[in-house]
Amino acid sequence: MTTEPGDEHLFCNGIDGETGAYALDPPPTIAEIARVARQSLMLPGVPGPGASARSPSDPRFAPILADLAEMGWGVIFAKDTSPEVRSALEPLLALRREQAGDLFKEFTFDPATDSFRRWLARHDLAPGHFDESKVPFYLLLVGDPSAIPFEFQYLLDIDHAVGRLDLPTPADYASYARSLLAYERAGEPLQEGEVVLWGPRQDPATELSADMLLGPLASEGGSPGPSHEGRRGTRRGRSPSFRVTAHVDAGGTKANLLQTLHRGPDRRPPAMLFTASHGVCWSKGHPRQARAQGALLCQDWPIGSPIRLEHCFLADDIGADARLHGLVAFFFGCFTAGTPQKDSFLFPGAGAASSLAERPFVSPLPRRLLSHPGGGALAVIGHIDRAWRYSIKPADTSAQIQPFRASLRAILSGLPVGLATTDFSRRYATLSSHLLGIVDERRRGATSAPTGISDEELASAFIERNDAQGYVLLGDPAARLRPELFS
Repeated sequence: MTTEPGDEHLFCNGIDGETGAYALDPPPTIAEIARVARQSLMLPGVPGPGASARSPSDPRFAPILADLAEMGWGVIFAKDTSPEVRSALEPLLALRREQAGDLFKEFTFDPATDSFRRWLARHDLAPGHFDESKVPFYLLLVGDPSAIPFEFQYLLDIDHAVGRLDLPTPADYASYARSLLAYERAGEPLQEGEVVLWGPRQDPATELSADMLLGPLASEGGSPGPSHEGRRGTRRGRSPSFRVTAHVDAGGTKANLLQTLHRGPDRRPPAMLFTASHGVCWSKGHPRQARAQGALLCQDWPIGSPIRLEHCFLADDIGADARLHGLVAFFFGCFTAGTPQKDSFLFPGAGAASSLAERPFVSPLPRRLLSHPGGGALAVIGHIDRAWRYSIKPADTSAQIQPFRASLRAILSGLPVGLATTDFSRRYATLSSHLLGIVDERRRGATSAPTGISDEELASAFIERNDAQGYVLLGDPAARLRPELFS
Protein backbone atom coordinates (compact mmCIF):
# COMPACT_ATOMS: atom_id res chain seq x y z
CA MET A 1 0.00 0.00 0.00
CA THR A 2 1.32 3.42 -0.91
CA THR A 3 1.75 5.87 1.96
CA GLU A 4 0.89 9.47 1.20
CA PRO A 5 3.15 12.22 2.66
CA GLY A 6 0.42 13.31 5.08
CA ASP A 7 0.08 9.77 6.43
CA GLU A 8 3.46 9.86 8.19
CA HIS A 9 3.13 9.57 11.97
CA LEU A 10 4.97 11.85 14.39
CA PHE A 11 6.16 10.53 17.75
CA CYS A 12 6.80 12.72 20.78
CA ASN A 13 9.45 12.05 23.41
CA GLY A 14 7.08 10.74 26.05
CA ILE A 15 5.84 7.36 27.27
CA ASP A 16 2.60 6.68 29.13
CA GLY A 17 3.65 5.15 32.43
CA GLU A 18 0.53 3.03 32.83
CA THR A 19 0.56 1.37 29.40
CA GLY A 20 4.15 1.68 28.15
CA ALA A 21 2.80 3.09 24.88
CA TYR A 22 3.67 6.47 23.40
CA ALA A 23 2.12 9.41 25.21
CA LEU A 24 0.04 10.00 22.09
CA ASP A 25 -1.23 6.59 21.02
CA PRO A 26 -1.86 6.22 18.19
CA PRO A 27 0.61 8.93 17.20
CA PRO A 28 -0.97 11.65 15.06
CA THR A 29 -0.32 11.88 11.34
CA ILE A 30 0.95 15.00 9.63
CA ALA A 31 -2.48 15.44 8.07
CA GLU A 32 -4.17 15.30 11.48
CA ILE A 33 -1.75 17.82 12.97
CA ALA A 34 -2.34 20.11 10.01
CA ARG A 35 -6.10 19.99 10.60
CA VAL A 36 -5.60 20.96 14.24
CA ALA A 37 -3.24 23.75 13.22
CA ARG A 38 -5.76 25.17 10.74
CA GLN A 39 -8.34 25.33 13.54
CA SER A 40 -5.89 26.71 16.09
CA LEU A 41 -4.66 29.44 13.78
CA MET A 42 -8.02 31.14 14.06
CA LEU A 43 -7.08 31.94 17.66
CA PRO A 44 -5.20 35.17 18.53
CA GLY A 45 -2.27 35.54 20.84
CA VAL A 46 0.95 34.40 19.17
CA PRO A 47 3.79 36.82 19.95
CA GLY A 48 6.09 38.54 17.52
CA PRO A 49 9.86 38.59 17.90
CA GLY A 50 11.20 40.84 20.63
CA ALA A 51 14.62 41.66 22.02
CA SER A 52 15.63 38.00 22.06
CA ALA A 53 18.09 38.58 19.23
CA ARG A 54 20.52 39.25 22.10
CA SER A 55 21.99 35.78 22.37
CA PRO A 56 24.59 34.47 24.82
CA SER A 57 26.24 32.83 21.81
CA ASP A 58 26.98 36.31 20.46
CA PRO A 59 30.07 37.67 22.29
CA ARG A 60 29.03 41.28 21.61
CA PHE A 61 26.14 41.02 24.05
CA ALA A 62 27.14 38.45 26.66
CA PRO A 63 29.30 40.69 28.91
CA ILE A 64 26.64 43.38 29.28
CA LEU A 65 23.83 40.87 29.74
CA ALA A 66 25.74 39.16 32.53
CA ASP A 67 26.05 42.30 34.67
CA LEU A 68 23.18 42.74 37.14
CA ALA A 69 24.18 46.35 37.74
CA GLU A 70 23.62 46.98 34.02
CA MET A 71 20.57 44.78 33.39
CA GLY A 72 18.84 44.64 36.78
CA TRP A 73 17.24 41.82 38.76
CA GLY A 74 13.67 41.49 39.95
CA VAL A 75 11.38 39.07 41.73
CA ILE A 76 7.70 38.55 40.88
CA PHE A 77 5.78 37.08 43.80
CA ALA A 78 2.42 35.42 43.32
CA LYS A 79 -0.22 37.57 45.01
CA ASP A 80 -0.88 34.98 47.73
CA THR A 81 2.78 34.27 48.54
CA SER A 82 3.06 33.65 52.26
CA PRO A 83 5.20 35.83 54.54
CA GLU A 84 7.15 32.68 55.43
CA VAL A 85 8.23 32.15 51.80
CA ARG A 86 9.20 35.80 51.42
CA SER A 87 11.23 35.60 54.62
CA ALA A 88 12.91 32.37 53.45
CA LEU A 89 14.10 34.08 50.26
CA GLU A 90 15.22 37.32 51.92
CA PRO A 91 18.95 36.38 52.07
CA LEU A 92 18.92 35.85 48.30
CA LEU A 93 16.98 39.06 47.73
CA ALA A 94 19.47 40.98 49.86
CA LEU A 95 22.36 39.73 47.73
CA ARG A 96 20.63 40.58 44.45
CA ARG A 97 19.63 43.98 45.87
CA GLU A 98 23.29 44.69 46.56
CA GLN A 99 24.37 43.49 43.10
CA ALA A 100 21.66 45.22 41.05
CA GLY A 101 21.51 48.48 43.02
CA ASP A 102 18.79 50.81 41.75
CA LEU A 103 17.76 48.20 39.19
CA PHE A 104 16.52 45.78 41.85
CA LYS A 105 12.70 45.52 41.83
CA GLU A 106 9.99 43.58 43.63
CA PHE A 107 6.65 42.90 41.91
CA THR A 108 3.47 40.88 42.38
CA PHE A 109 1.28 38.99 39.92
CA ASP A 110 -2.47 38.59 40.40
CA PRO A 111 -3.97 35.89 38.12
CA ALA A 112 -7.44 37.38 38.63
CA THR A 113 -6.52 40.67 36.97
CA ASP A 114 -3.12 40.30 35.29
CA SER A 115 -2.35 39.03 31.82
CA PHE A 116 1.01 39.34 30.11
CA ARG A 117 0.12 42.66 28.47
CA ARG A 118 -1.77 44.04 31.47
CA TRP A 119 1.10 43.21 33.81
CA LEU A 120 3.59 45.00 31.56
CA ALA A 121 1.26 47.98 31.17
CA ARG A 122 0.93 48.19 34.94
CA HIS A 123 4.67 48.88 34.95
CA ASP A 124 4.54 51.29 31.98
CA LEU A 125 6.04 48.85 29.49
CA ALA A 126 4.68 47.52 26.19
CA PRO A 127 5.32 44.06 24.73
CA GLY A 128 8.43 43.93 22.57
CA HIS A 129 10.10 46.78 24.45
CA PHE A 130 12.81 46.53 27.06
CA ASP A 131 13.61 49.07 29.79
CA GLU A 132 15.55 47.68 32.74
CA SER A 133 14.66 50.71 34.86
CA LYS A 134 11.01 49.61 34.71
CA VAL A 135 11.25 45.83 34.48
CA PRO A 136 14.73 44.34 34.98
CA PHE A 137 16.20 41.85 32.55
CA TYR A 138 16.59 39.07 35.16
CA LEU A 139 13.28 38.03 36.68
CA LEU A 140 12.56 35.31 39.23
CA LEU A 141 8.95 34.11 39.42
CA VAL A 142 7.96 32.80 42.85
CA GLY A 143 4.80 30.74 42.82
CA ASP A 144 3.11 27.75 41.27
CA PRO A 145 1.77 27.93 37.69
CA SER A 146 -1.81 28.34 38.88
CA ALA A 147 -0.78 31.61 40.51
CA ILE A 148 1.73 32.68 37.82
CA PRO A 149 0.83 30.88 34.58
CA PHE A 150 3.33 29.08 32.39
CA GLU A 151 2.00 31.20 29.50
CA PHE A 152 3.15 34.37 31.28
CA GLN A 153 6.60 32.83 31.72
CA TYR A 154 6.83 31.86 28.03
CA LEU A 155 6.04 35.37 26.83
CA LEU A 156 8.10 37.19 29.44
CA ASP A 157 11.10 35.03 28.54
CA ILE A 158 11.24 36.43 24.99
CA ASP A 159 12.64 39.78 26.16
CA HIS A 160 13.93 38.82 29.61
CA ALA A 161 15.88 36.08 31.36
CA VAL A 162 13.22 34.34 33.46
CA GLY A 163 13.38 31.57 36.06
CA ARG A 164 10.79 30.13 38.41
CA LEU A 165 10.84 28.80 41.96
CA ASP A 166 7.90 26.65 43.01
CA LEU A 167 8.95 24.56 45.99
CA PRO A 168 6.86 22.55 48.48
CA THR A 169 7.57 24.40 51.75
CA PRO A 170 9.14 27.60 53.09
CA ALA A 171 11.99 25.43 54.39
CA ASP A 172 12.67 24.31 50.81
CA TYR A 173 12.85 27.93 49.64
CA ALA A 174 15.23 28.68 52.48
CA SER A 175 17.35 25.69 51.52
CA TYR A 176 17.60 26.88 47.90
CA ALA A 177 18.54 30.43 48.94
CA ARG A 178 21.11 29.18 51.45
CA SER A 179 22.62 26.78 48.92
CA LEU A 180 22.90 29.41 46.18
CA LEU A 181 24.50 31.97 48.49
CA ALA A 182 26.99 29.41 49.78
CA TYR A 183 27.93 28.53 46.21
CA GLU A 184 28.41 32.15 45.14
CA ARG A 185 30.59 32.85 48.17
CA ALA A 186 32.65 29.65 48.07
CA GLY A 187 36.42 30.08 48.00
CA GLU A 188 37.22 26.60 46.76
CA PRO A 189 35.80 24.23 44.14
CA LEU A 190 32.56 22.53 45.08
CA GLN A 191 32.36 20.51 41.84
CA GLU A 192 34.35 18.52 39.36
CA GLY A 193 35.14 20.26 36.07
CA GLU A 194 32.93 17.72 34.36
CA VAL A 195 29.90 17.59 32.09
CA VAL A 196 27.89 14.36 32.19
CA LEU A 197 25.81 13.46 29.12
CA TRP A 198 23.21 10.73 29.62
CA GLY A 199 20.62 9.12 27.38
CA PRO A 200 19.23 5.70 26.46
CA ARG A 201 18.64 4.28 22.98
CA GLN A 202 15.29 2.50 22.80
CA ASP A 203 13.33 3.53 19.69
CA PRO A 204 13.42 6.02 16.79
CA ALA A 205 12.87 9.00 19.10
CA THR A 206 15.78 8.17 21.42
CA GLU A 207 17.95 7.03 18.49
CA LEU A 208 17.53 10.54 17.10
CA SER A 209 18.48 12.23 20.39
CA ALA A 210 21.42 9.87 20.94
CA ASP A 211 22.84 10.27 17.43
CA MET A 212 22.00 13.87 16.57
CA LEU A 213 22.11 15.58 19.98
CA LEU A 214 24.17 13.71 22.55
CA GLY A 215 26.67 12.38 20.00
CA PRO A 216 27.64 15.81 18.58
CA LEU A 217 27.73 17.40 22.05
CA ALA A 218 30.04 14.65 23.29
CA SER A 219 32.36 14.91 20.30
CA GLU A 220 32.67 18.68 20.73
CA GLY A 221 33.95 18.21 24.27
CA GLY A 222 33.44 20.57 27.16
CA SER A 223 34.98 23.77 25.81
CA PRO A 224 32.76 26.73 26.69
CA GLY A 225 34.25 29.05 24.07
CA PRO A 226 36.23 32.28 24.38
CA SER A 227 36.24 34.62 27.35
CA HIS A 228 34.64 38.07 27.22
CA GLU A 229 35.44 41.51 28.54
CA GLY A 230 32.71 43.52 30.21
CA ARG A 231 31.76 47.16 29.68
CA ARG A 232 33.42 48.14 32.94
CA GLY A 233 36.72 46.54 31.98
CA THR A 234 36.41 43.47 34.18
CA ARG A 235 37.77 40.51 32.29
CA ARG A 236 36.55 37.00 32.80
CA GLY A 237 39.57 34.73 32.46
CA ARG A 238 39.39 32.14 29.76
CA SER A 239 37.20 29.37 31.12
CA PRO A 240 38.73 25.94 31.49
CA SER A 241 37.69 23.03 29.33
CA PHE A 242 35.41 20.56 31.07
CA ARG A 243 35.92 16.86 30.64
CA VAL A 244 32.94 15.02 29.22
CA THR A 245 31.58 11.76 30.59
CA ALA A 246 29.02 10.15 28.27
CA HIS A 247 26.55 7.50 29.43
CA VAL A 248 24.69 6.96 26.16
CA ASP A 249 22.94 4.01 24.51
CA ALA A 250 23.56 0.97 26.74
CA GLY A 251 25.06 3.35 29.32
CA GLY A 252 21.80 5.25 29.73
CA THR A 253 20.89 3.25 32.81
CA LYS A 254 19.39 4.22 36.12
CA ALA A 255 22.50 2.95 37.88
CA ASN A 256 24.69 5.43 36.00
CA LEU A 257 22.41 8.33 36.89
CA LEU A 258 22.36 7.28 40.51
CA GLN A 259 26.15 7.06 40.54
CA THR A 260 26.49 10.47 38.89
CA LEU A 261 24.53 12.16 41.68
CA HIS A 262 25.57 9.97 44.62
CA ARG A 263 29.35 9.93 44.47
CA GLY A 264 30.15 9.67 48.13
CA PRO A 265 32.09 12.11 50.32
CA ASP A 266 35.39 11.67 48.47
CA ARG A 267 34.14 12.99 45.12
CA ARG A 268 32.48 16.26 44.15
CA PRO A 269 29.41 16.46 41.86
CA PRO A 270 29.74 17.33 38.16
CA ALA A 271 29.26 20.92 37.07
CA MET A 272 26.54 19.97 34.61
CA LEU A 273 24.21 17.09 33.80
CA PHE A 274 22.59 17.00 30.34
CA THR A 275 20.07 14.24 29.59
CA ALA A 276 18.02 13.27 26.52
CA SER A 277 15.35 10.62 26.99
CA HIS A 278 11.66 9.93 27.12
CA GLY A 279 9.87 11.63 29.97
CA VAL A 280 7.28 9.47 31.72
CA CYS A 281 3.75 10.82 31.89
CA TRP A 282 0.67 9.71 33.77
CA SER A 283 -2.96 10.48 33.02
CA LYS A 284 -4.99 13.02 34.93
CA GLY A 285 -5.98 11.66 38.31
CA HIS A 286 -3.46 8.81 38.29
CA PRO A 287 -1.91 8.42 41.76
CA ARG A 288 1.61 8.48 40.31
CA GLN A 289 1.24 11.74 38.40
CA ALA A 290 2.20 14.03 41.27
CA ARG A 291 5.08 11.78 42.29
CA ALA A 292 6.59 10.69 38.98
CA GLN A 293 5.44 12.95 36.12
CA GLY A 294 8.45 13.86 33.98
CA ALA A 295 10.66 11.11 35.41
CA LEU A 296 13.51 10.11 33.09
CA LEU A 297 12.91 6.77 31.38
CA CYS A 298 16.08 4.67 31.53
CA GLN A 299 17.61 1.99 29.34
CA ASP A 300 16.42 -0.52 31.97
CA TRP A 301 12.85 -0.33 30.64
CA PRO A 302 11.64 -3.34 28.57
CA ILE A 303 10.20 -1.51 25.57
CA GLY A 304 6.41 -1.50 25.40
CA SER A 305 5.82 -2.81 28.91
CA PRO A 306 4.05 -0.83 31.67
CA ILE A 307 6.58 1.28 33.51
CA ARG A 308 7.71 0.34 36.98
CA LEU A 309 9.48 2.89 39.13
CA GLU A 310 12.76 0.98 38.86
CA HIS A 311 12.70 1.71 35.11
CA CYS A 312 12.88 5.48 35.56
CA PHE A 313 14.78 8.11 37.51
CA LEU A 314 12.53 10.26 39.68
CA ALA A 315 12.61 12.63 42.62
CA ASP A 316 12.42 9.81 45.15
CA ASP A 317 15.75 8.50 43.85
CA ILE A 318 17.59 11.61 45.07
CA GLY A 319 18.74 10.46 48.48
CA ALA A 320 19.78 12.51 51.47
CA ASP A 321 23.40 11.66 50.62
CA ALA A 322 23.20 13.00 47.04
CA ARG A 323 26.03 15.31 45.93
CA LEU A 324 24.34 18.12 44.00
CA HIS A 325 25.67 21.44 45.26
CA GLY A 326 26.20 23.80 42.33
CA LEU A 327 24.86 21.44 39.68
CA VAL A 328 23.13 22.77 36.57
CA ALA A 329 20.85 20.19 34.94
CA PHE A 330 19.30 20.23 31.46
CA PHE A 331 16.61 17.60 30.83
CA PHE A 332 15.45 17.10 27.22
CA GLY A 333 12.25 15.10 27.49
CA CYS A 334 8.50 15.41 27.89
CA PHE A 335 7.17 16.99 31.08
CA THR A 336 10.64 17.20 32.65
CA ALA A 337 9.95 20.77 33.86
CA GLY A 338 6.21 20.70 34.27
CA THR A 339 2.71 19.89 33.09
CA PRO A 340 0.07 22.38 31.93
CA GLN A 341 -3.53 21.86 32.88
CA LYS A 342 -4.66 21.93 29.25
CA ASP A 343 -3.02 20.12 26.36
CA SER A 344 -0.88 22.50 24.27
CA PHE A 345 -1.49 20.50 21.10
CA LEU A 346 -5.18 19.43 21.15
CA PHE A 347 -4.90 16.50 18.78
CA PRO A 348 -7.84 14.69 17.18
CA GLY A 349 -9.80 12.67 19.70
CA ALA A 350 -8.52 14.70 22.63
CA GLY A 351 -11.38 17.15 22.59
CA ALA A 352 -11.23 20.93 22.45
CA ALA A 353 -10.53 21.19 26.16
CA SER A 354 -8.24 18.21 26.71
CA SER A 355 -7.05 18.24 30.30
CA LEU A 356 -3.68 16.79 31.30
CA ALA A 357 -3.93 17.49 35.03
CA GLU A 358 -6.26 18.86 37.67
CA ARG A 359 -4.04 21.93 37.77
CA PRO A 360 -0.72 22.92 36.19
CA PHE A 361 2.35 21.93 38.19
CA VAL A 362 6.14 21.89 38.21
CA SER A 363 7.62 18.40 38.00
CA PRO A 364 8.88 16.77 41.20
CA LEU A 365 12.40 15.88 40.01
CA PRO A 366 13.63 19.47 39.50
CA ARG A 367 11.94 20.56 42.73
CA ARG A 368 13.91 17.93 44.62
CA LEU A 369 17.18 18.88 42.93
CA LEU A 370 16.75 22.59 43.70
CA SER A 371 15.73 22.17 47.34
CA HIS A 372 18.08 19.39 48.46
CA PRO A 373 19.03 20.15 52.08
CA GLY A 374 22.62 18.99 51.58
CA GLY A 375 23.24 21.67 48.93
CA GLY A 376 21.05 21.79 45.86
CA ALA A 377 21.26 22.46 42.16
CA LEU A 378 21.66 26.03 40.96
CA ALA A 379 19.12 25.58 38.19
CA VAL A 380 17.24 23.05 36.07
CA ILE A 381 16.22 23.55 32.44
CA GLY A 382 13.47 21.29 31.19
CA HIS A 383 10.35 21.10 29.07
CA ILE A 384 6.70 21.86 29.74
CA ASP A 385 4.32 19.41 28.04
CA ARG A 386 5.58 17.09 25.29
CA ALA A 387 8.93 17.47 23.55
CA TRP A 388 9.29 16.63 19.87
CA ARG A 389 11.94 15.61 17.36
CA TYR A 390 11.64 19.07 15.79
CA SER A 391 13.70 20.42 18.70
CA ILE A 392 16.63 18.53 17.16
CA LYS A 393 15.72 18.09 13.50
CA PRO A 394 13.24 20.59 12.04
CA ALA A 395 11.37 19.60 8.91
CA ASP A 396 13.31 19.64 5.63
CA THR A 397 16.71 20.30 7.23
CA SER A 398 19.60 18.49 8.79
CA ALA A 399 19.90 18.41 12.59
CA GLN A 400 19.83 21.92 14.09
CA ILE A 401 21.12 21.82 17.66
CA GLN A 402 22.39 25.39 17.99
CA PRO A 403 20.01 26.27 20.87
CA PHE A 404 21.33 23.32 22.89
CA ARG A 405 24.93 24.11 21.97
CA ALA A 406 24.47 27.79 22.89
CA SER A 407 22.90 26.81 26.21
CA LEU A 408 25.87 24.66 27.17
CA ARG A 409 28.32 27.32 26.02
CA ALA A 410 26.61 30.00 28.12
CA ILE A 411 26.41 27.79 31.21
CA LEU A 412 29.98 26.48 31.05
CA SER A 413 31.35 29.98 30.39
CA GLY A 414 29.98 31.08 33.74
CA LEU A 415 27.24 33.29 32.28
CA PRO A 416 23.95 33.53 34.19
CA VAL A 417 21.79 30.49 33.54
CA GLY A 418 18.90 32.73 32.51
CA LEU A 419 20.72 33.27 29.23
CA ALA A 420 20.70 29.54 28.49
CA THR A 421 17.15 29.54 27.09
CA THR A 422 17.64 32.64 24.93
CA ASP A 423 17.94 30.79 21.63
CA PHE A 424 14.85 28.69 22.40
CA SER A 425 12.86 31.84 23.17
CA ARG A 426 14.06 33.49 19.98
CA ARG A 427 13.00 30.42 17.99
CA TYR A 428 9.60 30.48 19.71
CA ALA A 429 9.13 34.11 18.73
CA THR A 430 10.22 33.54 15.12
CA LEU A 431 7.93 30.54 14.66
CA SER A 432 5.06 32.44 16.30
CA SER A 433 5.55 35.27 13.82
CA HIS A 434 5.46 32.75 10.99
CA LEU A 435 2.12 31.39 12.20
CA LEU A 436 0.75 34.88 12.74
CA GLY A 437 1.66 35.64 9.12
CA ILE A 438 -0.38 32.61 8.05
CA VAL A 439 -3.36 33.93 10.04
CA ASP A 440 -3.04 37.36 8.40
CA GLU A 441 -2.89 35.88 4.92
CA ARG A 442 -5.89 33.69 5.65
CA ARG A 443 -7.89 36.71 6.77
CA ARG A 444 -6.92 38.57 3.60
CA GLY A 445 -7.89 35.61 1.47
CA ALA A 446 -4.42 35.38 -0.03
CA THR A 447 -3.58 32.43 -2.24
CA SER A 448 -0.83 31.42 0.18
CA ALA A 449 -3.33 31.08 3.05
CA PRO A 450 -3.39 27.76 4.95
CA THR A 451 -5.39 26.06 2.18
CA GLY A 452 -2.40 26.69 -0.09
CA ILE A 453 0.23 25.51 2.39
CA SER A 454 1.23 21.87 2.45
CA ASP A 455 0.25 19.76 5.43
CA GLU A 456 3.91 19.02 6.09
CA GLU A 457 4.83 22.71 6.27
CA LEU A 458 1.87 23.66 8.43
CA ALA A 459 2.20 20.70 10.80
CA SER A 460 5.90 21.26 11.34
CA ALA A 461 5.45 25.00 11.96
CA PHE A 462 2.66 24.35 14.47
CA ILE A 463 4.50 21.63 16.40
CA GLU A 464 7.86 23.46 16.30
CA ARG A 465 6.33 26.62 17.71
CA ASN A 466 4.50 24.88 20.57
CA ASP A 467 7.57 22.75 21.28
CA ALA A 468 9.95 25.72 21.41
CA GLN A 469 7.79 27.63 23.88
CA GLY A 470 8.04 24.79 26.40
CA TYR A 471 11.74 25.18 27.34
CA VAL A 472 11.86 26.89 30.73
CA LEU A 473 14.30 27.56 33.53
CA LEU A 474 13.62 26.59 37.13
CA GLY A 475 15.77 28.49 39.62
CA ASP A 476 17.27 31.96 39.86
CA PRO A 477 18.10 33.19 36.33
CA ALA A 478 21.14 35.08 37.68
CA ALA A 479 22.72 31.95 39.17
CA ARG A 480 25.87 30.86 37.35
CA LEU A 481 28.59 28.29 37.44
CA ARG A 482 31.97 29.54 38.66
CA PRO A 483 34.47 28.11 36.18
CA GLU A 484 37.22 30.25 37.70
CA LEU A 485 37.25 27.81 40.62
CA PHE A 486 38.02 24.94 38.26
CA SER A 487 41.17 26.58 36.82
